[in-house]
Amino acid sequence: MERPQAEGTLLELAILAHLSRRGPMTPGALAAAERLQPQSLTRALARLERSGLVIRRPDHEDRRRSLLAVTETGRAALGRDMQQRDAWLAAAMEQQLTRVERELLRMAGELMDRLAEADTSAGPGAEHALAGRGDG
Repeated sequence: MERPQAEGTLLELAILAHLSRRGPMTPGALAAAERLQPQSLTRALARLERSGLVIRRPDHEDRRRSLLAVTETGRAALGRDMQQRDAWLAAAMEQQLTRVERELLRMAGELMDRLAEADTSAGPGAEHALAGRGDG
């Protein structure tokens, strides 16, 4: 079962998702967050701006810099892509996995959410963030 083609490239979708989650940021900060060189984003940002999915505006704190922000059109495009991905994944899971396997994935998703929300700011050697939860 092949996934449907996305509206933009994976890099463009990653940029839209990042700006949607984190809010406006400089091109340099976006490149660092995506672990890319700023030059690697140039073409993708130009396409997103031309398409009206991202807007560039002056940084009010430092007029020499610009901030990138996702537009409502960009949010809508990202939402359509997420709906397509969700529909594809649900159909693939229904066709390819057993009921038990689907339940295992649901449980794994809950565990991943707990890990993502865990306070790891105390660093190594601190109390286990997940200790004492659940049955085990």
